[in-house]
Amino acid sequence: IRVGPRHVLAALNSPEQREPLILGGVYLESNPLGRSAEHTEDAKQLHAHISELSQGHVNVPTILCGDFNIAPQPSIDRPNGESYASEPSLWKQVVAPSDAQTYYDLFRHHHPTKRVYTFQKTIHGEKDDTRQCSRIDHFVGCARARSAMQAIGIELNSKYSTDHAPVFAKFELMALLNIARPVYRGT
Repeated sequence: IRVGPRHVLAALNSPEQREPLILGGVYLESNPLGRSAEHTEDAKQLHAHISELSQGHVNVPTILCGDFNIAPQPSIDRPNGESYASEPSLWKQVVAPSDAQTYYDLFRHHHPTKRVYTFQKTIHGEKDDTRQCSRIDHFVGCARARSAMQAIGIELNSKYSTDHAPVFAKFELMALLNIARPVYRGT
């Protein structure tokens, strides 16, 4: 297990696996403006911990989920298309670092144009109330996780009292871990 200021990673092993499975929970602070340096350091430490947990294996199956506070494609991940200047480069630091494997936005892979938001907040003003929405909570994973994913979605009518909607995913574990199914022969 590796713990950073804004992430927790665990490497899971079993005798059948050739390599560990890395699962992580991530929280990146809100980034309206001026937090680019913090996000850059958080992303570097996150990938350094993934590298340590990989135990020398290349392209270890990795799935990260959590509140990234980044809308990767503001044109569809926010109703007004508004983007913070640093968002595209911050997203790239998380999902496509230069010295590590590439990760994919697993929701967008399965729903390339769907407009659905994981964060909704009403801001009460003197004259009008405005509603902020965006898709900032994500599952990101390696190519194998993308291939092994069976379903992903956002629970829009959540019973939980929060301004974030839960994101869920289902994976075919044998494919994710690259474990061959046993063949049984009758005797």
